[in-house]
Amino acid sequence: MDWSRVSDQYGQSTLDRQRLDRYSKAIAETLKVAHIPFHGTFSSYEGYYSTETVQVRNGVLRRLFGSGPLRQVEERTGLGYWTIDETHWGSLKSQASHSHRDYWILLEDGRLGRFLRNRHHDDTFSIRCDGNEMSDDDVLLLDRKHVIIEKGWDFFEGRKRNTRLTVSSKGAGCSRQLTELIKEHELSLPVAIRKLAIETELDSRIKQAADAIHENIFG
Repeated sequence: MDWSRVSDQYGQSTLDRQRLDRYSKAIAETLKVAHIPFHGTFSSYEGYYSTETVQVRNGVLRRLFGSGPLRQVEERTGLGYWTIDETHWGSLKSQASHSHRDYWILLEDGRLGRFLRNRHHDDTFSIRCDGNEMSDDDVLLLDRKHVIIEKGWDFFEGRKRNTRLTVSSKGAGCSRQLTELIKEHELSLPVAIRKLAIETELDSRIKQAADAIHENIFG
């Protein structure tokens, strides 16, 4: 493959975030309809949650009399997610062993997110999650090649901004990872979603994958 040409085409392309976000929501809906289990679920106090305003009665009056004035409160529910990619790095040195996993995720509401899980040298874990949607830079990192680097006791497995491109248009790597969720579970993409996939994933190999899925559905 002519990688210089791929790089030129990539540099001339633009990231259509709105179209990508529509595609991610369609993929999430397809997974939910098929009852595909989440890879994990956030607690209500972590970064990704949904909110609902409900009416409740005052606690004391409710206990004493079974009634009382209504008041509105906001309830949080942690969201489930599916992992679309991850980066793993750390050190295996015995006295300072630690590792970090950076996850790119598709939330059940269709948003794209990212969070960091740390394993400390004492084997305790912590999660860092700001609740923000995946940034454009996060999306573009998925266009890069997955690499494994080992240096002494240190290791890195994932994508770097200076590694080779794997697609010729911005955002196609993220679209490919989303499509893999569907293919992994041998699900069928409805025609409308297939059309959106083709519009979103300009890379020819991704178009071929969408065509193959369409062929399996309609023959």
